[in-house]
Amino acid sequence: MAGGTGKQIVELAGPEEYSPDQVAAAIGQLLGKPVTAQHAPLSAVVPTFKSFGFSDESATLFEEMYTSFSTGAIGYEHPATLVRGKITLAEALRGMV
Repeated sequence: MAGGTGKQIVELAGPEEYSPDQVAAAIGQLLGKPVTAQHAPLSAVVPTFKSFGFSDESATLFEEMYTSFSTGAIGYEHPATLVRGKITLAEALRGMV
């Protein structure tokens, strides 16, 4: 809102970081039944995304991104400017479940 000067990276995040198990627990609370995170093999990414209607190219790009994150080839930049929102995981999920 205040304007910028030159190139600037601003990372946006929620009020805290959540693990897959914490996300599963939050969804379970909203649904009123136990939910557990299941770790699927990277080889499942393309067929899963294609079953959602993604093109071959898009599904392959997601597989490449997930592979890069899991091997540490890419990661978040953690720039000097981190703006955290105020909406919690449970609040965000409440509107989706």
